[in-house]
Amino acid sequence: MVTAVLADANLSWADLGGLGVTHGPGTFTGLRVGLAAARGIALVRRLPIAAFSSLHALATGAVRAGVAGTSEPILAVSDARRGEVYVQAFGPGVRPLGPPELLPLATAAKRVPAREAAVIGTGVDLLLTAQPDLIARLRPLREQLHPDAIDVASLALAAMTAPDWVNPAPPRPLYIRAPHAASRKDKT
Repeated sequence: MVTAVLADANLSWADLGGLGVTHGPGTFTGLRVGLAAARGIALVRRLPIAAFSSLHALATGAVRAGVAGTSEPILAVSDARRGEVYVQAFGPGVRPLGPPELLPLATAAKRVPAREAAVIGTGVDLLLTAQPDLIARLRPLREQLHPDAIDVASLALAAMTAPDWVNPAPPRPLYIRAPHAASRKDKT
């Protein structure tokens, strides 16, 4: 797939100057496969790699699409199933105000900023259903529910061209929730 994308853009592997990835939160298998591929490509091609939360990419996409402003607070909320959501808040310039968290819906509702904020992601409707009075100060954005590769690339380019950029250790999956499945050994 990467080869096909490069070909569609009239680029070759030699044209790559770095890689950007999301490292979670997300599905266990999706994170493992995506990060393994990115780490393998980065190792073979000797490329720097920058990792961001999937919620950061989602909030960046809201600004790129023009549905959220660069100076307003943004709350990225993804459905984590089991009555929980992954939540991360962003301030001006889509700057993370803290790490992503896994929260029960009622707790996530209490984390909503006191002033009007844009809220984006697959957990928007869950949050508003759990706490209907939040609609008065939240501006739900339903144009983009999932991170877009262009936003990950934009974050990576900004990071890698910053004067203080240091190529970090290879990214690892950001697992916020313990695995649902357990081995037989774990069950005994």
